[in-house]
Amino acid sequence: MANIELDGLNKKIKVDSGDLTLDVPGDIVLDADGGDITFADGGTNLLKITNSSSDVVFQPQVDTKDIVFKQYDGTVVATVEDNATFNVPTGKLAINGTAITSTAAELNILDGVTATAAELNLIDGVTATTAELNILDGVTATAAEINLIDGGTARGTTAIADGDGVLINDAGTMRQTTVETLKTYIGSFNADAAQVFNESGADADFRIEADDTTHMFFVDASEDKIGINQSAPQATLQIRNGGSDYGGTISSDASNLCLENSGNAGMTIASGTSHTGSIYFGDSGSADIGQLQYNHNGNYMMFRANNGERMRITSDGDLIIGGTALSAEGALSIEPNASNGAAKLTFNRASSNGGNTAIIQEFKHGNSLVGKISHDQGDTVYTTTSDYRLKENVTYNFDATTRLKQLKPARFNFIIDETNTLRDGFIAHEVSNVVPRAVVGEKDAVDSEGNIEPQTIDQSKLVPLLVKTVQELEARIKTLEDA
Repeated sequence: MANIELDGLNKKIKVDSGDLTLDVPGDIVLDADGGDITFADGGTNLLKITNSSSDVVFQPQVDTKDIVFKQYDGTVVATVEDNATFNVPTGKLAINGTAITSTAAELNILDGVTATAAELNLIDGVTATTAELNILDGVTATAAEINLIDGGTARGTTAIADGDGVLINDAGTMRQTTVETLKTYIGSFNADAAQVFNESGADADFRIEADDTTHMFFVDASEDKIGINQSAPQATLQIRNGGSDYGGTISSDASNLCLENSGNAGMTIASGTSHTGSIYFGDSGSADIGQLQYNHNGNYMMFRANNGERMRITSDGDLIIGGTALSAEGALSIEPNASNGAAKLTFNRASSNGGNTAIIQEFKHGNSLVGKISHDQGDTVYTTTSDYRLKENVTYNFDATTRLKQLKPARFNFIIDETNTLRDGFIAHEVSNVVPRAVVGEKDAVDSEGNIEPQTIDQSKLVPLLVKTVQELEARIKTLEDA
C-alpha cells in the first residue's frame, strides 16, 4: 500500500508510489495567490499556468519543447511549437464544421514566400479587425471564402461601386484603397494621346482573344510579324479566315501580306456605286506607276502600266488593248458575240499612217518568220515565206498538167448547213495525193471520244500547179500555131 506524506515544512503532498486521485463531491479549486501554477515531473518544471493581468498564460518551462494538443486516441490536433508557430495538421482546421483546405503556398498570400505579419494585416497595415477579416461581403466569412484561392464560392454578382474597397500590394504589404481612387489614377491615361506598348523593345508577344479564338490579334515580337486569327504568322501581316491552317509556306518575295484559308480565300475592295476601287503599284519615282482599277460608274476594269492605261475590259466583256474604246485607233480589240454569236478580233490601224504597209500578225517557227498578215489603207495581204535564200533543190521542169488533171473539183454542201447551199471546192483527201502541202490532217481521223477531226485545205497551194499547167498549155498552143 502506498503511503501519503503531508510535508508542512516544504508545503508538499508526497506519494511514495502509484497515482494520487482527488475525488471530491464538489469542485477542486487551485487558488494560488502568487499567480502561478506549475506542473513538474521528477523535480523538473514542465508547464506553468500564469495569471497575467487577468489573462491566462500557458508557458512551457523547458527550452525547445512544444505544447501539444491531442484527442482521446492520441491524434495530434494542434501544436504550439517552440519557434512560436501554431501548427494545425492538414484537415484538422475547420470553421462551423467545414474543413479548410488551403495549402501553405496558398496562405502565403502574395509572393509564394512566408506571409509576413504586415501581409496578414490584410487591409491597412495595422492589426486587422473582425470586420476586415470578414473578407468579402461584410458578414461572417465562410469556410469557402477563407479558402483564399480555390474555395470556388461565386464572386462578382454585385456591380462595383466607387466606395468599394480594393486590395493592393504595397511593396509587400496588403493595403486597401477604393474603386474611386483607382479610377482617378487610371484617369491619367489619355485615350486621345499616342500610346506605346512595349516601349523598351522586349521580346514580349501581344495577344487579344475573341470568344472562341485564342489569337484574334497576335503580335509575334521575336519574328516582327502580326497574325489575325493566326498564332504563327509567316507574313508581316497574315490574315486567316477559318480555324485551320492552309498547310503551305509563303514565298519570301511576297511575304508582306497573306490572306489565308484552308478553303477559298479572297479579298474585297468595296466602293461607292459612282466611284472606283484600285490597287496601286508604286516605286521611288512614281506612286502609281502601275494600277488595277474597277470603275463602278462605267462598270469596266482598267489596267495601267508605266503611268498609262494599257488595257480595258468593258461592261460588255470586250477586251481593248492599247485604247479605251473599240473605235480607238491603233488598238487591238476582241468582242465576244459581236456578230451572229461570233467573236470578232479587230486590228484598228491609225489613219494618220496612210499608205504604209502595216504588219498586224506574224507567224514564226523558232523565231524564224514563216508567214504574216499585213494591210494598208486599201487591202489585206496574206503571205507565206518565199525568199530564195531559204530554198534549195529548185527546179522548173515538172509535169503540172498531168497532176492537175488528177484533181477533182466538186460542188457540195456542208451537212451542218440546213440551207444546203452549194459550194465549189475539193475533197481534202482527194487533193492530198496531188498537192500534199495543201492538206492538213489524216483521212477519217477521230479524237479519243470518237469525234471527227476533219482534214483542212489551203487552196492557195494549188496556184503554182495551175500556173504551170497554163504555161504548158500555152506552149502546146504555140507549137500547134507554128506548125
